[in-house]
Amino acid sequence: MARPILDEETNFVYISDKLRVFFPEFHDALTEKFSEMRIHFGILHGTKDIWCRDYMPIQMNDMSFVGYKFDPDYLKENFGHSEYTEYESKYSPIGARLRPWERVSALSEISVSHGIDISSRLRNFNIVLDGGNLVFCGNYVIVTDKILKENKQSRDELESILREMFNLEPIIVHWEPDHEDVYGHTDGMFRALPTKKDEKPKLLYLHRWDSPSKRLRDNLRETAGDRIELKEIVFEKKGSGIDSLAWAYINFLQVGRKILVPKFGLADEDLVMDQFHSCFGIKPESIEMPDIARQGGALHCLTWNIKNENKRE
Repeated sequence: MARPILDEETNFVYISDKLRVFFPEFHDALTEKFSEMRIHFGILHGTKDIWCRDYMPIQMNDMSFVGYKFDPDYLKENFGHSEYTEYESKYSPIGARLRPWERVSALSEISVSHGIDISSRLRNFNIVLDGGNLVFCGNYVIVTDKILKENKQSRDELESILREMFNLEPIIVHWEPDHEDVYGHTDGMFRALPTKKDEKPKLLYLHRWDSPSKRLRDNLRETAGDRIELKEIVFEKKGSGIDSLAWAYINFLQVGRKILVPKFGLADEDLVMDQFHSCFGIKPESIEMPDIARQGGALHCLTWNIKNENKRE
């Protein structure tokens, strides 16, 4: 039974061609870091936005791909207040010369380098979804109830579609938009941890006192019950930087046995890195990216990692 390819099974990562246009210095630093870490990478051509995680399909372990309709509310012309719909705002990539509703990337217009043929192996589903609102953990796929607002189907119907897409049991977590998070993406809140056979699935979570992410943790515990164990990354020091940027640590990139974590120079950063090392058994690398994180996304949002059968270490 096909299930999603997990990060630790991947060996290749793609970035949007717009990353070089919108953030040239960071693009160069990131690709240099990929080379240092011996991470194979390629470019997605014809994209309209840098956040390729959200609009690219999900690879399954039979080497097929699962697609969905990328039509998020936060890129619609009538979304929320004006500060959410102007490209200069902190919720949009700086350097973008397109208004949000002009930045919806269509998979049919994207060319994938290095000979990866998606179209012949793609199965599309009639569901509005973002790739960033999918966290795979054990036998479960975790999404926020943002999908209930963006789709006309009932909860039962959406759960049925998710089961058919991923062969996993959906857990839909209650989420409310606020000034800190207008996206409702689970990959900015939780990430799966490696587990041994017969162990309970584990999710990594950032403990940031009374932040909105803490409410998400409580909502997940209420929804998932004892089906999933939560492991927390803890902080010892408070501060404006930690409050505004620390969420992005959880939006790291893992390609096989290699982990790349955002770096901000915050007071507890060494402690955070030590905890990542302990949780994954992998010493992580890091890259400075405060300007990117202030736009509302980090490394996982910026990348699309897959298992490329033509690439080996």
